[in-house]
Amino acid sequence: MKYRNWSQEQKLALLEEVKTNGIARTSRKHGVAQGVLYRWRDVYSVRGAEGLKSQRSGERQDSRVTELEIENQRLKKLLAERDLELDVVKEIIKKNPWGK
Repeated sequence: MKYRNWSQEQKLALLEEVKTNGIARTSRKHGVAQGVLYRWRDVYSVRGAEGLKSQRSGERQDSRVTELEIENQRLKKLLAERDLELDVVKEIIKKNPWGK
């Protein structure tokens, strides 16, 4: 399998195109797997443009750290949603006249 080495600028341009055309169309147009575009989007949301630097050019990032940062972000969102749900339940219990 032949690998293509995308530069940081090319990755950013593709992510901008994804915003307008969607992942499927951009993937087909440029011959990039959809999973790669999803991964670039997730890394970009966590680490910004620095996260998109080429891994083959000596600026290799620890992929495990990136995966953990993405997982950490996902877990923080889940925790925030759970806290919101608990607050709503507490408000309902306070307003319930039959609960006391």
